[in-house]
Amino acid sequence: KGESDAGPCILDVQPLDPVRHSAELFVASCAPGAEDRFRYLPEQPPANLADFNRWLEKASSETDPLFYAVIDKDSGHAEGLQALMHIDTANGVVEIGR
Repeated sequence: KGESDAGPCILDVQPLDPVRHSAELFVASCAPGAEDRFRYLPEQPPANLADFNRWLEKASSETDPLFYAVIDKDSGHAEGLQALMHIDTANGVVEIGR
């Protein structure tokens, strides 16, 4: 585990891989409180794994937003998503969200 001035690094980010991350992200997306987590997102909590996999395939092929899986270093499981959005390379600006 890495260390920083803020303490131990407990998360990792990996480029979104639908095959590798699908099952764990589906479980995380459907966990209690999903409606609250999705409240301000353009998507709704996934209804089923097949629909979620279609969304992951599309999301992983985009370059803006550019999606990453958030990995818990202790368990090695994908627990969530982050995205780089509104990427403006000319001005060196990017929005982080999801």
